[in-house]
Amino acid sequence: MKHIYKYLLLFLTLAVLSSCGGDYDSFLEEYKYEGTPSQVSNITAESLPGAIKLKWDVPSDSNYYFVQIKYYDHWTGEDKAAIATAKTNELVIPNTLAKFGEYKFTFQTFNDRKVGSEIQHIEALSGKAPVQENIQATKIDLKAENLSSNAQEPSEGHISNLLDGNGNTFFHTQWSGGDSRPALPHYMDIKLDEPLSNFRFYYLNRNGSEAAPEHVDILVSKDGKEWTELTKITGGLPSGSRGEYTSAILQSETPFSYLRWSVTQVYGMKGYWNMAEFALYDIQIEIIDPEQD
Repeated sequence: MKHIYKYLLLFLTLAVLSSCGGDYDSFLEEYKYEGTPSQVSNITAESLPGAIKLKWDVPSDSNYYFVQIKYYDHWTGEDKAAIATAKTNELVIPNTLAKFGEYKFTFQTFNDRKVGSEIQHIEALSGKAPVQENIQATKIDLKAENLSSNAQEPSEGHISNLLDGNGNTFFHTQWSGGDSRPALPHYMDIKLDEPLSNFRFYYLNRNGSEAAPEHVDILVSKDGKEWTELTKITGGLPSGSRGEYTSAILQSETPFSYLRWSVTQVYGMKGYWNMAEFALYDIQIEIIDPEQD
């Protein structure tokens, strides 16, 4: 009965304000929660790579609107603040670094009248930020004189066709000659104008190809005489007409001036192979470690 009387009184008061042109907002402000809001509890911190994850328990009464988390960002040299609503119990602080040691955080809840609770403190460590790579690829300007082969087919498909930008022309290794034809591997040698360490290659299968490379050995040399195997590619190469392939980045511990692209197996177990286009890219890799001064 008391509750009914209370709401009836509120209704009558609102009716009076309405008839007198009263200010609803100023009246309703008086009915908002004016007490100090509850604090969050059990604040914990977890170190993540280049970040800190903060977690807390929301009080059962949850009589605050938001929690404000303040900290000093050592990386930017700025004081920062983050906001989390009463429905949230965790927040990830990004772009932190382990090298700065402990980060100091303050927690303070606020009600709808911007009344704040007592400030709480926690210190936390960041995990190490991951090392990043800035990769730039530059196409090498190859010319016909840079290319040679141990098995050029004499009747068609000159090796220079690999560089003409025309997907309908092709390079063909030797298929003629019967028993005198060189056996696999049939390779393409590339003499570089400048030493290379990191690279990737691209190629386009011949239009209508039925003799695409299936297994390839990549070798490098400083002088074109002594060769070091860099890698073997024995899966994932395209078999079909006009199939395209871009390699992973390949890295040599020492610079080289010669590259050998050696085909050891061909789809269909053919004794020769062909290709429409080939390109080579110089790869520059910049290592960025935010944890280093």
